[in-house]
Amino acid sequence: RWKKMLEPIKASWPTSGVSIVFDGWTDPARHPLINFMVFSLNGLVFLKAMDAFGQYKNAQYMGELFIKVIEDVGVDSCVQIITDNAPVCKAISMIVEAKYPQVFWTLLTTTCQLPLAVHPLFFAKG
Repeated sequence: RWKKMLEPIKASWPTSGVSIVFDGWTDPARHPLINFMVFSLNGLVFLKAMDAFGQYKNAQYMGELFIKVIEDVGVDSCVQIITDNAPVCKAISMIVEAKYPQVFWTLLTTTCQLPLAVHPLFFAKG
């Protein structure tokens, strides 16, 4: 049922564009978790959570994850990536931008900036 509810939102992505938001954290058992969410003018979609336990979260590994997510969402639909400003995120941005230079990369210093980063202005395509 929820997949059917998401269909119109996902169908709008090629025309409206999306921002992919990344959030990483470690649970109480010290398992690193990576969340990917997709913002569009038609709503927020939680795309996936990944357990990165046993993985070294370096720029190369994370860059490959981001590239896979961009391709899952649709290269032509992705307008920007939003992450925190951790040093590894800057390195990830260089890896992703080498493959997809048309995708903007936004580093936030606080989560309070998120509403500004997903403002409709940032979804302008063309």
